Amino acid sequence: MATDLIREYEAAKKTLDEAHKAAESLVNTLGRTYSRLSHGGWRQAIVAGTAGLSVPPLIGESTPYGGAVEPADLPTIAELGAALAAWHQAVQRTKLTWQQVPEEDRYGLQGPPSR
Repeated sequence: MATDLIREYEAAKKTLDEAHKAAESLVNTLGRTYSRLSHGGWRQAIVAGTAGLSVPPLIGESTPYGGAVEPADLPTIAELGAALAAWHQAVQRTKLTWQQVPEEDRYGLQGPPSR
């Protein structure tokens, strides 16, 4: 019985780890884009596939662009929302399965995140 509960917990923890990596990847992508555009960086950046690509270089500069933002590389709000929802659900499942594992059988297991 306890072995099944431990397996269930370990499966929940693995799902949580995967959800964490997926959400963090999307957030990091947004963070890199934010960093590129913040503090005036947007003045030198373009969004690929838009009319901004037709801007000619400024005199004395090889290119006026601080870099291109690739829309295809950015998550949609729906993708971000789904990733965050999956993470929250995985946290809850991990906590619930942890509570079902008897305390004496928790030795050696990493507990669920506090948040």
